[in-house]
Amino acid sequence: MKKLLSFFFALSLPLLSGCSFRRPPELSERLIIEAIGVDKTETGFAVTVQSLNDLAVGADEGTPEGGVTKCCTLYGTTVAEALASVSEETGLSPLYSQARLLVLGYETARDALPEALDFFLRGQNTRADIAVAVAARSAAEIAAADFGKDRVGADVLTDMLEAGEENGTAIGVPLYRFMDLLLSETDAAYCPLLAVKEETASDGEGAECIGTVLFDGTIIRTSLTKEETFPLRILTEQLNGATFAVLSDHVACTLRVTRKNTKIRVLKTPENARFCLQIDVKCDITDLSFRGDPEFLPLDPDLVRAVSDAASRLLTERISGTLGRCFYENGCDVCRFRQRLRLRYPTLYRALAAQGRLSPADLPCEIECRVSIRRTGKEVLREGDRQ
Repeated sequence: MKKLLSFFFALSLPLLSGCSFRRPPELSERLIIEAIGVDKTETGFAVTVQSLNDLAVGADEGTPEGGVTKCCTLYGTTVAEALASVSEETGLSPLYSQARLLVLGYETARDALPEALDFFLRGQNTRADIAVAVAARSAAEIAAADFGKDRVGADVLTDMLEAGEENGTAIGVPLYRFMDLLLSETDAAYCPLLAVKEETASDGEGAECIGTVLFDGTIIRTSLTKEETFPLRILTEQLNGATFAVLSDHVACTLRVTRKNTKIRVLKTPENARFCLQIDVKCDITDLSFRGDPEFLPLDPDLVRAVSDAASRLLTERISGTLGRCFYENGCDVCRFRQRLRLRYPTLYRALAAQGRLSPADLPCEIECRVSIRRTGKEVLREGDRQ
């Protein structure tokens, strides 16, 4: 009897609801996606997918399949619809967890940002820490940029952005952080601006980071150059380890930031509020030359003081210019002035809001920047000589 019951139970297993014997796809059946570019079209979206090339191994050197990556462009009314056809187009099952870069075309970021990002926020297979960037023109030309047949374009671009963060010329942001900034009522969103090089370098690097795009809500307000991005990293408290050049009357040198402390004070006045931005930067001298004198000379405390003063003036000027460009010209509150005022003086904030006096022109800011030199090369300065 037990054998008979076991036999009928085995026959009924395939009929049980919820049971599936479909095996998961093998790695060879996967399309390993590295980068995604999204462009707006008249009828919807064009999505360019950069993926690892499964034909690269063993391919002839001169054939188009010889590179480590390949690209295809998909079309649909929505981004989800376009990407849904990737299996039909390639015959492979897409794997999004490997993707490192999401590029939005400039017109897409300007006119259809929520629609372009919706799939990546709701999709269960997409990753929230993918790096986000805006293309100066189309996202397709960035996603399909030629970096040489032995190089993965997404890896080159993300490594480039990470290197830019080290020297202060780029400010990277993952998707989850980008969305937090977009949806915040007090923060301004930002992300890198990428462009194809006009003259492709001999090593095949066909794209580069040329600055930063600033948003007010989901609207593009302006873009900053790489030089203006350096002060933006200071204002957003993300500068760490960057270098910058300083010229004084006697010395030309390069300083490397070793530590930075930014404080934003909210000062209450009888009629309104103002802000004081205090920045304390500690640096090391990585190289220097005495202008007009080719010989090595000792760097005495007076020269150290001159370098510190010149660096303080330089950073104050650059920070003032970037803050004016972001906040006072375009309304992008990168320092969260209004949020700080609301938390520090809620009654004053409500009164100013009722009077319509929370515009950038109504919130003046003073900037105090002090640069101190910690060491010159291998020599650590004495406490009394530090400036």
